[in-house]
Amino acid sequence: MPYPRDGLAWDHISTPIAQLWSYTMSHYDANAMSRTWSYMGSHVTAKAISQIWSYTRVHPLKCQNNYTLSIPEVQSA
Repeated sequence: MPYPRDGLAWDHISTPIAQLWSYTMSHYDANAMSRTWSYMGSHVTAKAISQIWSYTRVHPLKCQNNYTLSIPEVQSA
């Protein structure tokens, strides 16, 4: 199913989410996950989500190996 706004295939969106979920489940700590979801629930806004999607389209997440997820650093102007 294409992403309505700019025609991205669903795989372009679901793959980074699946990678992050896989990484999270392999390094699962219930207390840390609870704090993460609590923080996200109170701080993540639609604008922030839009910015995250824009960034991940330009800078996709890369798995260095089975245990490390590489997230490129943002370069400030």
